[in-house]
Amino acid sequence: AKRAPSVTHVLRCAAKRLKEGGVDSYRLDAELLLMTVLGWSKEDLYRNPEVVLQAPQVEGFKSLVSRRVRAEPVAYITGTKAFWSLDFRVTPDVLIPRPETEHLVEAVLDFIALRSDPCRILEIGTGSGAVAVCLAKECARAQVWATDISAAALDVARELSLIHI
Repeated sequence: AKRAPSVTHVLRCAAKRLKEGGVDSYRLDAELLLMTVLGWSKEDLYRNPEVVLQAPQVEGFKSLVSRRVRAEPVAYITGTKAFWSLDFRVTPDVLIPRPETEHLVEAVLDFIALRSDPCRILEIGTGSGAVAVCLAKECARAQVWATDISAAALDVARELSLIHI
């Protein structure tokens, strides 16, 4: 009888498939996709390497790995992207928040720190709302507005864009 696959086994197989598919961050992507299927944290993966996956979990994971091999971004597959230590909801209707954009948040916060007057911020083209939400969270004295021409993007941002604050 064929033995049911463990967390370690499916991660190893998925990482190999992703690497062969040309995915640079193959190990990390495999972990993120398995975390999504299982509803686990990264710590859970490492604490439970021998846990055996059930057939629906294996099939769901294979499906996500196939999407990633076809060059679909992990953030669109999982529906979330970490930005400024927060998890934001993302869909193909918005751009994925990039680590480089955190420099923009830092620059605005540095600028605001030099000012004593009331602060009003308008983000045009908010997408997921990541920049506006982070600025509002980090600067309580700021009034922050965010807008976008895309109704679909505004729907994503309206969900507060935040999974966890």
